[in-house]
Amino acid sequence: MRFSTILPMLLAAGVANAQNNGQNNGQNNGQNNGQNNGQNNGQNNGQNNGGNNGGNNGGNNLCLNPANVQQNSNSNGLGNNAEAGQAASAT
Repeated sequence: MRFSTILPMLLAAGVANAQNNGQNNGQNNGQNNGQNNGQNNGQNNGQNNGGNNGGNNGGNNLCLNPANVQQNSNSNGLGNNAEAGQAASAT
């Protein structure tokens, strides 16, 4: 076979090989990115939900009892220990 025939054949084979490698790399990168994004999203969502639930549950334990708040806000400060001449508290 002549050199002028072999050279274009080698060139065509090299181009085809480069195209295949490019396609494989693109597919692999797409799959890896998709998996990584999915895992990261899952972890982030789990951590956020856990933090929110913990904060809400902890915060709910600190709520004041409305019955006690209302009852004590009705007091004018002139209980059994009031001093002579003490003015009532305007609440």
